[in-house]
Amino acid sequence: MSAYRVRLTNRAAKQLEELPDDVRSRVIAALGAVAEDPHQGVKLLGPLAGSRRYRVGDYRIVYQLDETDRVVVAENIRYRGHVYRR
Repeated sequence: MSAYRVRLTNRAAKQLEELPDDVRSRVIAALGAVAEDPHQGVKLLGPLAGSRRYRVGDYRIVYQLDETDRVVVAENIRYRGHVYRR
């Protein structure tokens, strides 16, 4: 099974740019891990049902899967206390 591609929404790309350098490098590595096995993220419930989250220290990557095109769409990359707010 080949890896999925990763696409960042405009919001997630901006959030990634704003992260401290050390956190940004860990998040980029985590996005690679998610691309290899996107089903490892925890399924979310409630208003974010259909999305998954992946933990990177105190930060979270919230993403959705496009199974047809094999794409991980990262929607939100923020500190854990703020990531689940719309």
